[in-house]
Amino acid sequence: MQRLKLKKNRTCHGKLERSRGFVLLYTILVASLVLLFALGITNTAYKEAVLSSSARDAGYSFFAADSGVECALFMIYNPGSSSCFGFDLIVNMITAGSFDSPDGYCINVTNPSDGVIEVRGYNLPCNQKDVNPRSVERAIRVSGLPPF
Repeated sequence: MQRLKLKKNRTCHGKLERSRGFVLLYTILVASLVLLFALGITNTAYKEAVLSSSARDAGYSFFAADSGVECALFMIYNPGSSSCFGFDLIVNMITAGSFDSPDGYCINVTNPSDGVIEVRGYNLPCNQKDVNPRSVERAIRVSGLPPF
């Protein structure tokens, strides 16, 4: 049986010791850059989601105000009828007040005695509109109505 003799690796130890940490340094640098880009993209996506939900809630608020105006005008020009959204509008519209639509949005109507109706719509139910920081309000004012 023959014995193999292994040769020692003959490299310059000084050069090897000087270049030891660069691979680790480059790896950490690349990983931190990738993480930085990922955080930037995530932050932008979050801001876009908040902006789009705010626009959606503004639409809900406007449509609630529009529904309130329609109900108030219907009640003014059809005094015999007394129901809109299932509420007694003689009490709610003429004396002014707030009520929830069937979809859960708050509608606040002012007293139309001076020929002007102002309706404020909210994207939340009436019991939550003052306490929720993401409450959105939109108002519609209708003027030129006959005084009551």
